[in-house]
Amino acid sequence: MVLRSASAALASAGYEIEVAENGADAFRLFRESPGRFSLIVADVMMPVMGGGELAAQVLAIDPAMKILLMSGYADVRAETGGLPLPFVRKPFLPDQLRSTVRDLIDPPRR
Repeated sequence: MVLRSASAALASAGYEIEVAENGADAFRLFRESPGRFSLIVADVMMPVMGGGELAAQVLAIDPAMKILLMSGYADVRAETGGLPLPFVRKPFLPDQLRSTVRDLIDPPRR
């Protein structure tokens, strides 16, 4: 349900979305075309590979890649190996997600 609502919220804001069912699939998509993505949005707790592990593997290939994690847990640092990554807490409103993504990838407005 979170995957569908997050995808719909970002697509409605005009972002091109690529959906993966789990962290391993997301990593495979990134590895196949690393320059294609501006941002990876991942849940900390996903099947097969969690968001923290996904982030570590992606950043090993592209240290400048932007990654936004989401979770219902209060402290995600343990799940991310201490990586200082942007984070949005579930449940969130679609506008909160859109605003966070916009701040991360859109150029600043003057």
